[in-house]
Amino acid sequence: MDVSDWQLDEWTERFPQLLQCDGFEKALLGLCEVKGREACLAYDYEGCVGILMDRDGMSRDDAVEYMAFNVTDAYVGEHTPAFIELLEQEPAIFEASTDEAGNPAPENLPPGMFDEAPS
Repeated sequence: MDVSDWQLDEWTERFPQLLQCDGFEKALLGLCEVKGREACLAYDYEGCVGILMDRDGMSRDDAVEYMAFNVTDAYVGEHTPAFIELLEQEPAIFEASTDEAGNPAPENLPPGMFDEAPS
């Protein structure tokens, strides 16, 4: 996932102290804001491992070890980037089909997907 330059510029304008991880630009997911903490950039952990494997020719074990000792264990201040291990997605449990307009056919959506929220 590539974060667009204008979006990164906007974030760094709002939070000038944001720290970027050189070489991991393709693994940047977005901006992380948590109440009571400074904002930071969030990176896809597996994306970073993949970059190390592809770019530097590391084995998976070496890339994971490199991440542990040189990246995720490094504290570089209040804006230290976050590294997120994404959930693995389950395959779709329903058959996706569409109506004539290209919209999802209601009979093929999971039960309750479009139920109204309680008042």
